[in-house]
This record gives sequence, structure tokens and C-alpha cells, in this order.
Amino acid sequence: MRRLGLITLLAASLAGPAFAQTSDWNYEAGLCYDTKTPAADRLPRCTAAIDLGKKQSMNVLDEAKLFNYRSDAYLSMRDYPNAIADADAAVKASAYDTQALNMQCWTRAVANVELDKARAACTEAIRINKDDPNPFDSRGLVNLRDGKWAEAFEDYRVAARFLTMPYSRYGAGLAVIAYGDVPRGEGLVATALGRDPKAGDQLNELGFTPEKMKTIGAAKPKSN
Repeated sequence: MRRLGLITLLAASLAGPAFAQTSDWNYEAGLCYDTKTPAADRLPRCTAAIDLGKKQSMNVLDEAKLFNYRSDAYLSMRDYPNAIADADAAVKASAYDTQALNMQCWTRAVANVELDKARAACTEAIRINKDDPNPFDSRGLVNLRDGKWAEAFEDYRVAARFLTMPYSRYGAGLAVIAYGDVPRGEGLVATALGRDPKAGDQLNELGFTPEKMKTIGAAKPKSN
């Protein structure tokens, strides 16, 4: 799952919650969900919606959704501790919410902390819904962090089957390059960039570039 892209969150249902909405809650939640608005502006709206919802006994799905969106706002601002805390709060509110589990995984993968917990959250999301590409993409980053190139490729390969996720193909290419197959990896990277010139932006920002992966691949022991 990508910061600012948030395919999982954007795909979340906007159906009305079971509790009685107020105009104030609708207003604040609507602004919280508007990912085109800068994160710093969305953040207080998410907090207001969460506070109002608690007073109105909102259902767990709406609570988890609001925490997910506020987690994304924190993540966009690189406030990793609060992003992780909100992702955890979303899972606490709705333990089988795959969007919340994916966010629990993704925030830790981006922050490069608690990777075992990140992997477990992604794996649980995949167990619940193996047709959602986002946890595969998020677990791909966990595997890149851990230097597990074959596992990263496999996760990105699954996610990349969805044409809406060219950045997963880019991640697959990086994993293949690090594994030592530079021509094949560069081909995957080129295909991803052909579909979306910004496909590699976030992984590049996180330090995973084709050049770095070539260095890793070149340092691998050669088999006889």
C-alpha cells in the first residue's frame, strides 16, 4: 500500500454507518476521508470525527476507518509513532478489518520498525482476503527491509497482477535486481515506469533504488 496512493483506503466503502450520524460528524469525517487535502489539514478533521463518533457510539467499522485515515495523515507527515499507534487502534477496534491490518503492516514497514509484527499483520490480512493486492505489496516492502529478495519478488508479483498497481511491479524488479538478475529486473522496472512514471518514487524515497539493488546483487557470492 502506498502513501498518498492508498488504494486500500480509497476502495473502502463509504456506506452510511449503523449509528445515527450528525451533520457535524458527517462534515468532519468527509474532510478526514478527502485524501486530496493536505495531511496537515486532514489530521484535525480526523481527530474531530473520532471524538464526535465516540460520543455517539459509532460502530467499530467506522471507528477503524477513521483511525486508518488519521494513520495515513500521520504517515504522510512522517510522524511514524502516531501513524503506528493509530493503525494499532484501528485493529483494536476491528480485529478482522483487512484495511486496518494492512495499515498496521504498512506503517511499520515504512518506518522500518517491528518488522516481525508488520509481517504478521500482512499475513493475517492475506489469510482473511487473499484477493486484496495491498497486503501483498506491503509485505513486499517488509521483505525488502529484511533482505529476503525471493519472498519480496513473490509478494510483489502477486500484487502486480493488478494493473492498478504498477509500483508493485517496480518493487518486483528491485527484488530481482538484488537477487542478481539485473536484465530481468531492469525490464520489470522499465515496464512499471512505462505505466506510471512515478511508480518508483516511494521506494526510491525509502532508499530502494535500482542502483542500490545492483550493488547488493554484485556483492552476492557467486555460485560455481
